[in-house]
Amino acid sequence: MSTYLYRYPDRLNETQLRAYLESIQEDLVWIYIETEKKIHLWWTQPTLAEASSLGLTGRIFGEVAEIRWQWQFDGYEITCLSERDPGDPWEADPLAFDLYDLERDRRQVMLIGRLGYDSTPESPRWREARFPYPMFYPVETASERVYLECQDYRIQAVVVMSRLCRVMGGS
Repeated sequence: MSTYLYRYPDRLNETQLRAYLESIQEDLVWIYIETEKKIHLWWTQPTLAEASSLGLTGRIFGEVAEIRWQWQFDGYEITCLSERDPGDPWEADPLAFDLYDLERDRRQVMLIGRLGYDSTPESPRWREARFPYPMFYPVETASERVYLECQDYRIQAVVVMSRLCRVMGGS
């Protein structure tokens, strides 16, 4: 059984984190950033380069993995959820999920909202009413419904962690 949770051994400053994220954005195509004032969910290209801040917490994700970061007092703490070894310098998390028989399931969470008023067939955008600010994000096709697809990991039917995979349209 594989390990699914990895930790980056060092804390990174924002410049180091941004450089690392830019080096892997080909496989991880979605980015989610929370700042003090807004929540952003967008494709990594070109948004990652344009983002003025990586926020207090965020995620970059795709079909193969999800990398999460959270600001601590001395830098960003970074974790990776993946079904394959991300390589050096990542280290398997000491929680040792590989000791358990993890069951895996994909699920889709329907996002509440509608196509945005500025959406076009060439560039559809979903609008979700959130407080204190509405959230806009791109979808691949103009759809009546939009889903966030997740990979759940369970032990004895209890979900112990979830990994974001993609945002997708549907009917």
